[in-house]
Amino acid sequence: MEFQTALTKALEVGRERHAFSVVNDTRKLELVSDEDQRWIRYTWAPLAIKAGTKRIAVVVAPHGLSKMAIEEMFKGRRNTGEQLQSRTFDSVADGMNWVAEP
Repeated sequence: MEFQTALTKALEVGRERHAFSVVNDTRKLELVSDEDQRWIRYTWAPLAIKAGTKRIAVVVAPHGLSKMAIEEMFKGRRNTGEQLQSRTFDSVADGMNWVAEP
């Protein structure tokens, strides 16, 4: 639930600031539960699109269960023509550079 609360708050801040990109640093996240994965895919992502979010950069740990879960969520999504582009990165700087691209 804490995970869902943080992502919901990120959307609220994005709407207030008219932000169109998100960088999510998950390196300290220990696990992404199946419930959270489904919530991200079927609830949060549609809300992010509705809020105007265009790009999401997710910074992942170099190893661990959360890295595996996040990479599994992103598998097959990269070049699907969806309104919401998403990629994983090893560093916040790389994620920030990608979301700042025109």
